[in-house]
Parts: sequence; structure tokens; C-alpha cells
Amino acid sequence: MQALRNPLLVLLIALLFLGRAANGQTVTKIEYFFDTDPGHGKGSAIAVTPATDVTASFQLDINPLTNGFHNLYVRGYIPPYQVTENGQPVTKGGWSITHVRNFYKEKFQTSAGNFLSPIVAGEFFVDGDPGFGSGKPISISQGTDLSNVSFAFDVTSLAKGFHQLTVRFKDAAGTWSVPSTRSFYKESFSSTSPGTLANITQGEYFFDTDPGFGSGTAISLQPGTDLTLSFTTDVTTLAKGFHQLHVRFKDAAGAWAHTQIRTFYKDVYSSATTPLAKVQKLEYFIDTDPGFGNGTAVALTPAHDINNFEYMMDLSNVSIGNHKVYVRAQDEAGVWSLVSSGNFKIEPPTDLIITLGNINTINCAGSTVAIPFTVNAPFGTNNIFTAQLSDASGNFGNNPVSLGSVTGNGDSTIQATIPAGTNAGSNYRIRIVGSSPFDTSGKSGPINIKRVPEAYLTIAGNQAVCLGTATYSASPLDANATTYTWSLADGGTLDTVQGNSVHVNWTKAGNFTLKMTASNMCGNGVEKTHSVKVFPSVPSLVPIITASGKNLSVSNLPSSDSVNAYRWYKDGVLAPSLNNYSVTPTQDG
Repeated sequence: MQALRNPLLVLLIALLFLGRAANGQTVTKIEYFFDTDPGHGKGSAIAVTPATDVTASFQLDINPLTNGFHNLYVRGYIPPYQVTENGQPVTKGGWSITHVRNFYKEKFQTSAGNFLSPIVAGEFFVDGDPGFGSGKPISISQGTDLSNVSFAFDVTSLAKGFHQLTVRFKDAAGTWSVPSTRSFYKESFSSTSPGTLANITQGEYFFDTDPGFGSGTAISLQPGTDLTLSFTTDVTTLAKGFHQLHVRFKDAAGAWAHTQIRTFYKDVYSSATTPLAKVQKLEYFIDTDPGFGNGTAVALTPAHDINNFEYMMDLSNVSIGNHKVYVRAQDEAGVWSLVSSGNFKIEPPTDLIITLGNINTINCAGSTVAIPFTVNAPFGTNNIFTAQLSDASGNFGNNPVSLGSVTGNGDSTIQATIPAGTNAGSNYRIRIVGSSPFDTSGKSGPINIKRVPEAYLTIAGNQAVCLGTATYSASPLDANATTYTWSLADGGTLDTVQGNSVHVNWTKAGNFTLKMTASNMCGNGVEKTHSVKVFPSVPSLVPIITASGKNLSVSNLPSSDSVNAYRWYKDGVLAPSLNNYSVTPTQDG
């Protein structure tokens, strides 16, 4: 089981499709907000190219949100316009219907920094959940990535039938994992007395077709509760080809075990009237097959059956390290046997030492790095050196990351590649592992792995301004970024092109796009854009309010998009949440 990672920033990727605007009108603005409506025009702006048919994708920063369910709201804006219906002027446009989507935010706990919190406890239970921490404990070695955790559990008290085994683990932050469940079946075997298994008293086998319980060929055995048996089967009557051997046993209570099956192949080497050919040749080879008849010959006396045959192997030209020897025989008919093999190791005359050379201490995820090393004596000729990367805490554990390898037995350099998905961190380590014989170098000093700036950055600043100076900044600042580069094609001038923030002197009215790119030694992050509407002056319009039932609206809307929002007052007091050209009061009076 692997601990859950807590990302520094969680992103939602949203896709909005706004249908074609009525009468060919242009969608000029889109905004979104979470949970509570801040008022029309006060949501977070979404960069959009004005058009009559808009599909917009955008990223949402949900870091400020608490854990739990939330609502995402999105709406678009068409500048108000007038049409004539039934001889009367009608104002249309404005903000669209608000679209809403539900989502759930979960924040996973970690230890300090962005490292995984170690798994510190495990428990299991069968069928009924006793509550967190109240299950039977599982013995584990604490770590961030536990694999092949095994344990035994007592099913004595369980009834015969199907059951569910549930397992879960807890990390150092006190967070329990999602439970994992497996179904199993308990079978109660008959016994001569409670708690005592009945002796196995009978065994039988058959080929291919089941003749029925008790009708197979008997297997000779001594009754007992735990038997290890070997027996010889007669395959004389079987045709050449594939067959299945079935074996089963019965206990003293008369219960038969499940039938075990093995597939085998029968080959016919000679006819019944032709004597069995003698084994006349034996050869061996080490590691690599030179081809039939090209191995090292072993002197022997031809015979039908060769048992406990010993011979000397010439290892004078075999290097130190791990090796495998292969042996095969040939009969008088020229037929070669299957190959038998075994592993062996030739120890070096002195301890072998791998020493790491100088390695770049700052690297980028996805980049290559040269890892030089030296050895004090040659390894085996079949040796492979492999470079390994630790986790972000400097621990190699059971699953270090392989960076690259080289075949050889002496000094060399591995041209390694750091996986592109490696998290940023400053305490990684590298080591070299030899395979023949197995040996490991010491680990390197701290290795700092960087990433290109992440995609969650945005540009903070007003999107509706008048001519003059306005300030914009990167938000939030990215720890991976070393430079923020700004650009503006038209509409004004920048006081700088690099920095966490920039002052823009807007000199021209219109719609413009401010751009910013975060970068570091690993490359450029995703370019961010910020749409800004620049107005030439304060609106000169004096609104005329028209009432229609409870609805209040501005009837003399401007023909051009020269007004960004409207302010409504009740008894001389500003209503800050109302900024559309029309409102509908919710209370009488």
C-alpha cells in the first residue's frame, strides 16, 4: 500500500460551452465563483476571445476551499442591446443563466514539506467493522511505500461459508486509508475429534477422464494429516501427445479433497521392439549456449540410465561473479535431452568497492545526468552496473528508481535520465549497484531536482480599468520559478519585463491581453494571460430606471460597451452585491 500524496496545489480543469448567442451578439466576458455569488461582474474572470460561439477551458485554484462538497458556478456576458418586439423596444443581453457543477475537495495529510507521510499502523477485521483503530493489528515496518505485507489471521471462530476480510492502514498524520476487502470461503473439514484433522487414508490418480471417486489408480501411502508423496505413473497405454494427470486424496471421514491437475506431454522415442537408446554424450556450457554439440564434452560410458554422475568443470576462464551452468545429454539416436541448469558464484579475491565520481547536484526532472564511477578491481564479465535514485528524503527502500545502466566490469559513466514525473526536492541521493557479484556503492551527497514552474499560476489584478497605471502580479508565487517574464502587445507600457509584479501604464482604451511566463533553469512554464478592458473615462451616462412589476432596470443602455457595471443604492446606501443593469428586489417596502 502506498501513502497518499498531498499536492501543494489542487487544480480543477473546467470546460465551458456557451451556445451561439442570439441574433449574432458577441460574448465578451465569462466569470466563475465558488459557493456564494459575489454579484454579477465580481467573479473570477476567465480569459476569452469575444465571439458569438464560445468554448473556453480554464484552471481553477481550489486551495482556499475547505475539505468537502462545493459548487462551481460559471456565467457569460453579452453587452446589452435593444430590439423591437411587437412595436416596443426591448432590452436584451447582459449576464447569462449561471451554470453550476458540484465537486468534492479532499486534502490528504502529509508530513513536513511535500513528502509522503509514513504508514505507521495497519489493522484487519472480518465481516463487521469494529471502528477505526479497533481491528486486529497488522505488524508492519513503517514506511511511505509498503508492498507484499503478509500476515496470518485466525478463522477458528468463523462459521462455515463466505466471509469478507477487510484491511486498512493509517499514516503518521492519523489518516486512515480506504479499506481494501477480499471475499473468502471457510470450509470446515471433518475430524475424528474437535480441533484434530482426520488422517489422509487413501489417494488415487487418473489420466484425462475422471472414472469417479474411488475408481482411479491407487497411490500407496502411510495415513497421516500432512503427507509429502512421490509416486510413479504408468503412461504405457497413453498415446503420444498432451495429457492431464489428476490426483486426489480422501480422509478417514470419507471426504475427498479437491482434484489437483498437471498437464504433461508424452513422447515416444522408440517402438516396443526397439531397445531404448543409450545416453552416449554429455556436454555443459556456462551462461551462453554455443549450440548443440558445441559445449564442453564430459567423458562418460554409454548407458541407459545415468544417476549420481559426477564430473569436473573447467572454470579457469570464468570471471568472478554470478553465473549459470547448463547440462544436456544426447542418445545414440542423436536426440538431445532438455537442458538442466544451476546457479553458482565465483567470489572475488578481494572485496570489491564502487566509488561514485562527481555528479551535478542540481538537475531537472526529465533531464540527463552523467554518473561516473570507479571500481577497485574488475567485476564479472557478465556484470551490469545500474544507477538508482532514492526518494525525496534520501531513502532507497525496497523500490529505488532505476536511472540507467551499463554493461561492463570496470570504471565507466552511466548516462542516466531522471524521470519526468519526479517531484521537486533537494535531498535526493544516487547510488550504483553491480550485479555480478552484487555490490552497492555509497550514496551520493544531496541532489536537488527541480521542475519547470507549475501550471496553477494566475495573474492577479483588475480586469476593468481606466486609462492610467494599474498593478498586476503572479499569484501564488511558485517556489520553482526564478523568473517571471511579462509582455503586452498593445494598449500600454510596462515598467519592467521581469519580476513578481508589473506596473502597466494603460494609454489606450479597448480590450487587451497581458501575458506572463514563469521560468527557471528547467524551462518555461505555461504562458498565462489576463484579459483587461480599458475605459477612456468615467461613464457619462445618467441612468434612467424603469420599473416593470418588481423588476428595476436601466432603460437607456449605452449603444457601445462603455459601461462595465452599475451601482445600486437603497435609501442612499450602496448595495455592494448589485452591479447588473437590472435588479429584482426580494422584499416589499
